[in-house]
Amino acid sequence: MLGINQPAVTIKNVEVSIIDKAWDSGFVTPQPPEWLSGRTVAVVGSGPAGLAAAQQLTRAGHTVAVYERADKPGGLLRYGIPEFKMEKQHLDRRLEQMKREGTVFRSGVEVGTGDLTGAALRDRYDAVVLAVGSTVPP
Repeated sequence: MLGINQPAVTIKNVEVSIIDKAWDSGFVTPQPPEWLSGRTVAVVGSGPAGLAAAQQLTRAGHTVAVYERADKPGGLLRYGIPEFKMEKQHLDRRLEQMKREGTVFRSGVEVGTGDLTGAALRDRYDAVVLAVGSTVPP
């Protein structure tokens, strides 16, 4: 009934309010692995899929490096979503959490046709996750 007889409530505002309160209260903290697996993983792309994969792999105990072509990690989250839709402070605080968990970020590196070849990644890492996005906006 909200929106008909009272002002509408948006789910986004509720969710942002909840997670902001959790961060402010110290409920969201880095979760570094208890042990290291000895395995290494390169994640190519730092958009939503790359960041999710990197965080889960790091928390599982693997040594993870995220490669990003742009000057800062975040992919679509940083460069495709306007600030008024998603404030970049939310992304930056999550990236800082990931760094404290042990994830390494290497920005400004073009994998494949540029600075680093796929073969070089396969030689250096036990596994490679390709989480690349489109270079052409919709």
